[in-house]
Amino acid sequence: MAKVHAGHSSGEYTACVASNAIDFKSGIYLTRLHIWIIERTIDALSRTSTLNNYT
Repeated sequence: MAKVHAGHSSGEYTACVASNAIDFKSGIYLTRLHIWIIERTIDALSRTSTLNNYT
């Protein structure tokens, strides 16, 4: 019987760890990197939308 692991967004890393595709330490690293990228993207987009309001 095949086992299937799935996740969405940060949950993809949990699914990879659960299926032993990556180790736990790599899962933590990738999750933190993912969050860091999302935070920077949101910050950049909010600055861009603020600038667009004044043009």
